[in-house]
Amino acid sequence: GVNSRLDTIQAAILLEKMKIFPKELERKQWLADFYSQKLTDVISTPYILEHNTTSWAQYTLMHKQRDKVVNRLSASSIPAAIYYPKALTQQPAYKQYPTLLKGTPVSEFLSQSVFSIPMHPYMSESDANHIISTLHGAIWYCDLILNNHIVFLVYLWKFCIFLNFLKRCIYQSTTLMSAKIKMSNTLTMRISRSSLGK
Repeated sequence: GVNSRLDTIQAAILLEKMKIFPKELERKQWLADFYSQKLTDVISTPYILEHNTTSWAQYTLMHKQRDKVVNRLSASSIPAAIYYPKALTQQPAYKQYPTLLKGTPVSEFLSQSVFSIPMHPYMSESDANHIISTLHGAIWYCDLILNNHIVFLVYLWKFCIFLNFLKRCIYQSTTLMSAKIKMSNTLTMRISRSSLGK
């Protein structure tokens, strides 16, 4: 452990900080709710049990293509942190201790798939929206272009349905137009015969 004591100046600053701490927690909760509302449909977001609260030290997401998503965020100057690159059982300090025969697959999977996006009480809504839209683009790229062929096939299937619907509309319009032309021709012929009869 560390025997760490605050000096008078640090304590004075923290006392002032404590006055706004509840408001900072409220703002971070708002940001977490805002993130979850916009991201839950495209990526695994944090889940907090009912009647529980958190200080949101990090807002951590999970994606199978974590490294690719993080790289695309970094390319847009959005810092995405990987706080847990290794499972606890993979740390050098734990090598001498026994592990389960099958290892710790859940911990190892999470260490390869979780990352955190910016979370602080002073973020503006426009900055949050920028992070969300960039993350949407990164996820779309990784899911559709790189490895997730299932998602691609779903999009392709929907596109084929749209084309089939468009084809039906064109066919129905053409059939209706042909019927109208035929009816018009029939009426013209009847009028002509009627005129000749007179």
